[in-house]
Amino acid sequence: MAGASTFGITWWIADGPAGMESDNALTLAAFVAGTVLLPLIAWAGRPYTPHRDRGKPPSQRIVGAVPHEAVAFRGRAAILQELTQVFAGRENRLCALTGGPGVGKTQAAAAFARTCIEAGYPVVVWAGAQDRQGIITRLAELADDCGVRRPDTDSATAAADALRWLSTQPGPCLIVYDNATDPDLVAQWTPTVGQVRVLVTTTRGSFGNLGLTVAVDVFTEPEAVDYLLTRTGLADVQGARQIADELGCLPVALAQAASTIGRGRAHPTFALYAAQLRRVDIAGQLQHVPGDHYPRSTVHAFALALEDIKREDSTGLAMWLLSLLSVLSPAGVAVEMLTAAADRGVVAPVVPASETVDAQRVRTALALLGERSLLTFSQDGSQVIVHRLLQRVVREVALTNGTVDGVIAQVVTILDGLKIPRASAWTMRNEGKQLVAQIEVLWAVLAGIIGKQELVSPGTVARVVGLRVWAVDHLWYAHEPGRSMELGTLLAADAERILSNDHPETINARNFLAVAHAQAKRYDEAVALGEQNVTDYLRVLGEDHPDTLDAQNNLAMAYLNVDRAADALRMQEQILANYRRVKGDDDPDTLTGRNNLAVAYWHNGRFIESIALFWHNVRECHRIFGAEHPTTVEFTAALALHLDIAGFLADAIVLYEENATASAACLGENHDDAVTARADLVEAKAKAKKLSKRVKAMRRRWKENLATFGPDRFVTLRAQTELAIAYLNSGAPDKGVELAEDGFVRRRHLYGDDDPDTLLAWHLLGSAYRQAGRRAEAAATYERCVASHRQEFGDAHPLTMLAADQVQVLAAS
Repeated sequence: MAGASTFGITWWIADGPAGMESDNALTLAAFVAGTVLLPLIAWAGRPYTPHRDRGKPPSQRIVGAVPHEAVAFRGRAAILQELTQVFAGRENRLCALTGGPGVGKTQAAAAFARTCIEAGYPVVVWAGAQDRQGIITRLAELADDCGVRRPDTDSATAAADALRWLSTQPGPCLIVYDNATDPDLVAQWTPTVGQVRVLVTTTRGSFGNLGLTVAVDVFTEPEAVDYLLTRTGLADVQGARQIADELGCLPVALAQAASTIGRGRAHPTFALYAAQLRRVDIAGQLQHVPGDHYPRSTVHAFALALEDIKREDSTGLAMWLLSLLSVLSPAGVAVEMLTAAADRGVVAPVVPASETVDAQRVRTALALLGERSLLTFSQDGSQVIVHRLLQRVVREVALTNGTVDGVIAQVVTILDGLKIPRASAWTMRNEGKQLVAQIEVLWAVLAGIIGKQELVSPGTVARVVGLRVWAVDHLWYAHEPGRSMELGTLLAADAERILSNDHPETINARNFLAVAHAQAKRYDEAVALGEQNVTDYLRVLGEDHPDTLDAQNNLAMAYLNVDRAADALRMQEQILANYRRVKGDDDPDTLTGRNNLAVAYWHNGRFIESIALFWHNVRECHRIFGAEHPTTVEFTAALALHLDIAGFLADAIVLYEENATASAACLGENHDDAVTARADLVEAKAKAKKLSKRVKAMRRRWKENLATFGPDRFVTLRAQTELAIAYLNSGAPDKGVELAEDGFVRRRHLYGDDDPDTLLAWHLLGSAYRQAGRRAEAAATYERCVASHRQEFGDAHPLTMLAADQVQVLAAS
C-alpha cells in the first residue's frame, strides 16, 4: 500500500521530543545550531499565488440526487396535499410515507421535494437512508457546501454540524430520508428545533412512533387503467384492466409493462403482453432480500422490459449500461462515471469494434432507458437511479448467461480510472466518498455471488479487493479515520477469508491495519502485525517490491514508539538505499524514506544529521514539485517543527509563514494542514516575543559562567551558543556573529577540526554570517565545510549535503 509510511511524522509529533524539559531543549539548540538560519525565502523559486475564495454560495442548496419526474408520472395529488397539510402544523417535524415495495413512495417524496425546490426552500437534502453512512455522507456534503465543516473533522462530525446549522435557518428546509429501515437511526439525524421538515419513505410501520404517517398504496383500478391507456396509446379498456389485475395495480410493474406495450413496440396489444407475462419464469431464481416482497408478476414485468430493450438497441449498449448499473449503488450513479467508460475505451463487447462509443452515445442510451422507465434521472440530470428490483433481475440475467464476471471486471476498470490521488484526498473528499460508496456496493454484490459455481474469476475478486484497499487508504487521507479503520478491519477479514493469507491484497489490507493500530496508539499490536507483514511481503513479493519497502517503512516508524530507535535507524538507512535504487531519487516514496530516516536520526540523538536530512529533503521537494505542492508542504512543516523545538524560531517562523501561504494555495484555506500552519505561525511568533525578553537573562548567565569557569569550559561554551542563537532569533545578528566566531575558534582549538562540536559550530558560523548579510563570508565558510566534510565523510553524508545545499542557495541568490 504505497506511501502509508508518511504517517511517521505524525507519530513523532505525538510521542517524540516535543515533551522535553526546557534545559534539555536549550542544550539541543546548542548542538544543532549550525544547521539552521537557512536561506528559506530562496527555496520557493517563484512567487506564491494567493488563494481565491469560492465566492458567495448560491441562495438555494440542493444536496443529493432528487429523482426527476418519471415518465407519465401520476401526480398522486391527494398524497402531496396531505403532506402539505401535515407540515403546515409547526409541531409536525417528521412525516413518513409508508407502504409496500413498488407502490411509488420514492416518486411521491420526489414530487414533494421538487415542489419545495420550486417554492424556494433554501435547503433540500435527499439522502439514501438504508444505513447510517448514506445519511452521514449527504449531511456532510451539506456541511461542506454551506461552509460549516470544521477542519480536521470526519463526516459524522460534519453531518452533526450541518444539522445544527439547519436548525438555525429561518426559512423552511426539507430533508428526505429515502428507503429508511431503522427508526432510531432516523431519529438520531432529525433536528429537534428550527424550521426543518423531515420526510421519510419506508416499508416499516414503526416510523409512526416518530411522527405522522401518510399511507401510499397501489393504484386504484381506474388509476391503473388510465395510466396504461394514456402511456400505451391504446383504447382497449378491458385489456388494460386485465394487465392491471395481473400486476396487482402496482405502479412500478405498470411502468415496466406500459413501456413495452403499444403500436410499434414489442407487444402491440394488451393480450399479447399478457401471454408473454405468463411465459416468463425468472422470479424463482432471484435471491430473497429481506423486506423486498415483490409479486412474481412484477419480476416478470421487469424481465419483459429487458427483453424489449435488447430488441430496441441492437448494439447492446443500453443493456451493457444496465449491467454496469446493476452492480453499483441504487442511490444513484454519476452520469460522468458512465461516460468515462467510453472515454477509457471500456465498451460493451457486443458493440462492433468498428463503431466508436463516445460519451454522446452513452447519454443517448441512458435517455432511451429513461424513456422506458428502466432508470430515473436525478432532478439536475447528473445521476441515474435504477430500481433495486431491476438491479436484481439484471444481475440474475448476467449470472444465467455467464457474463457477470465481465460486467464486474469492466466496472472495476471504470472505478480504477476514477481513483483520487492521496494529495487530492481532502480537496476531492466528496467525490471520493461517492466513489467509496460505489466500491462498497460492488463488494456487497460480489460477496453474494462468490462461491456460486465459480462465476467470478479469482482475478476479478482480487481486483475488487484492491479497490477496497484504495478506499480504506483514501478515507484515511480524507480525514475519515473512524470510517477508514472500520472498513479496514472488515477488509482484512474478508481478504483472508476469500483470497488467502499470502495473497498480496490480503497482506496490503493487513498492512493498513498495522498503520491504523499505530495511529490508535496500539503500538505493540502495530509492531507485531508489521513484522508479520514484512515477513510475508519478503516471501511473496521480494525485497524490491514497492509494497515490501512501504511495509518496512511502516514497521521502522512503529519501532520508534516502542523504544527500539536503533532498530528503526538500521531499517530506515537500508530502506532509503533501496528506495533510491528501485524508484529513483525523485520518487515521492524516496522523499518519504529520507524524511523518516531524519526522524530516526533524531530519535537516536544524531540531531545534526537529522536536521541536515530534513533540510535536504525540503530542497529536493522544491526542485521536484515546487513550493505549492502537498508533499513540499508536509515535509516543510516537519523541518519547521524540528527547528521550532530546537529553539531556532527565526528560521522556523520564516518556514511557517511560507507554509501558511503554500498550504492554503494547494490544499485550500480550510484544510486542516493549512489551519495548522497558520496556528503554528501564530504560536511561534508569540514564543519569539517571549524569547526576546529572556536575552538579558541568558547574557547574564553566560557572563556568570565566564567569570566562574573561564571561556573554555563546556558549560560556558554552551551558554555562549544559546546566547548567540537568541541574538539571531531576536533580530540582533551582528551580536550573534561575534559570539559564533569566538565559539568556533575555541572549539577548534580545544577539540580539533573533526569533533562534532566543532563541526556544529562551523555550520553555526556560516548561518550567522548569512543572517547578518555577510554573504561572501557565509559562502566561504560553507565551501570550507564542503571540502572538509567530503574528505572526512563522503558526498552522501548529511553534513556534506547540507553544506553543499547552502553553497548552491547562496550562489543562486
